[in-house]
Amino acid sequence: MEVFTIKREKLVVKTISNNDIRYYILCNWCNLYNSGFLGCILPILPGLPISYLGILLLHFTSMVDYSLAFLIGWAIVVIIVQILDYFVPIW
Repeated sequence: MEVFTIKREKLVVKTISNNDIRYYILCNWCNLYNSGFLGCILPILPGLPISYLGILLLHFTSMVDYSLAFLIGWAIVVIIVQILDYFVPIW
């Protein structure tokens, strides 16, 4: 499967492998269904960490390349928000 993208007025053709398609499906499931729709019905699901897992899965495809600083920065944000989500309702 080939994907056409335009970068700086040039047409770039990239080939998508079967693993990339699997990662896209898992990433979309993590981001959309789990944290969005199912998170409203089942509050026990940790939406933010699973959304971060979707970002990590998307990073492992050949189409997206996040920097290490981006991934570590968002991991720190996810950890801080999860800790606050646990302790803030106590007050």
